[in-house]
Amino acid sequence: MFHTQGLTNLLDYGMEIQEAIERPRFVYGRIDPDDTDTDAARIESRVPAEVRDGLTRRGHAVVPVSDWFLRTGHAHGITFRDGTLAGGADPRGDGAAIGF
Repeated sequence: MFHTQGLTNLLDYGMEIQEAIERPRFVYGRIDPDDTDTDAARIESRVPAEVRDGLTRRGHAVVPVSDWFLRTGHAHGITFRDGTLAGGADPRGDGAAIGF
């Protein structure tokens, strides 16, 4: 799910790789085995409150989580555009994008 969100940001919205990886994420359903509400959208709390409130008004169960999903996997990537390599590392993890 999270890789799809990053790829959508990169390919459909034209974001640079770092921005595409850093954007707030969401997941529908359970993340942790002890989650009791399986019929809810879990959304990073960095998503503006008006967006979360709008989803709630439309009948969606919304559960804000921390600013960053930390235990759900991380994304890292490299792009090659116009002869230039660019790397992105997920701040949710401990990776880094470096080059020479």
